[in-house]
Amino acid sequence: MLAITQELIQQLQTPARHDYRHIEFYCDVIGTYGDASDADTLVTFFLEKPFAYNRESVLVPIATLGNASIAKRIADVCLDGLQLKAEVATEVLQCLGAMQYEPAKPVLMHYITNSDLHWEVQQACLGLMCFEDLTPYKETIEQEISKCMGKNLFSEFVPMLACRTDNSSLKDALYQLGNTTASTDCNAGIILGIALYEDKPLFKRILWDNHWEAAGSGTGTIQWTLTAMRLLSVSFSELFADLLVLMENTSDVIHNWKPFQLFLDLLEAHVMLSYSAAWNYQPHKKVESCVSIWQSVFESESFNLSDLARKYIRYDQELQSHYLDRVQHLKEKVSLKKQSEEWERWVVLVKLK
Repeated sequence: MLAITQELIQQLQTPARHDYRHIEFYCDVIGTYGDASDADTLVTFFLEKPFAYNRESVLVPIATLGNASIAKRIADVCLDGLQLKAEVATEVLQCLGAMQYEPAKPVLMHYITNSDLHWEVQQACLGLMCFEDLTPYKETIEQEISKCMGKNLFSEFVPMLACRTDNSSLKDALYQLGNTTASTDCNAGIILGIALYEDKPLFKRILWDNHWEAAGSGTGTIQWTLTAMRLLSVSFSELFADLLVLMENTSDVIHNWKPFQLFLDLLEAHVMLSYSAAWNYQPHKKVESCVSIWQSVFESESFNLSDLARKYIRYDQELQSHYLDRVQHLKEKVSLKKQSEEWERWVVLVKLK
């Protein structure tokens, strides 16, 4: 067992308010370098007080390292039939799915088809998506997705399950739903659903389309857009190259700042948000490092973000000045994050000895 696992437990046992980023860092290290013994220790700690504040954070490495035996221990304590016991963290639903605990399937489906609570359905959908074989539930999933069609607001994360049905036309149906009817307050599951079809061109069409507001922060869509980028291995270097083409070829010079702003919004969220632990699906696809972003976006010998603002946002000097200031602030944030990543790597090496 890693020494850092015991450190994490000691941190969570203290009554002081915890720094979530610090806890998330510990969980990420354990999930990356730990083994079944770490999962066993953490699940014992969690099940001692499964209702305790912040203790649900240990479900992240448990989901990555755990197995059917550990999942059963959690289910035995936290489930009452097809439902979670009162006050048990809903993250348990996702955790059971991530460990591909077969008896959890009807539980997850129960929440997807019966719950009116957004967070419960979200966690159930995220958990259910981790199973490759959903044959007995495909028809029901498709029926639940059909309930979303033609509506502005619906069960937001249900559309992400579309690729688990036998209906190949659902991808286009999801796109039409998001492009014509769905509120931008309710399109995170559509964006994830299309990304899960591994259709990178269609995802990018959504990303750069202002109508979709894929970088909207008000209801958290941006977090799931970043998750979709990770699933499709869309790097910021790749998006920066796309941005150059968009700004070079647009005929709408008055609104040329919109794709520029979207890129800045995504990059700032990538640096600032604690979104990496939001979903354990395909955990080997890691969050892009700020070291590589720094090299491709800020230190490029041919063209960088500031050059882009000077060249293409030139019809409004006040707006150009605003974006140049924002680029400078973002550059400082990325630089600090880059240094933090380098420090974290050193900490990992020390703590793993």
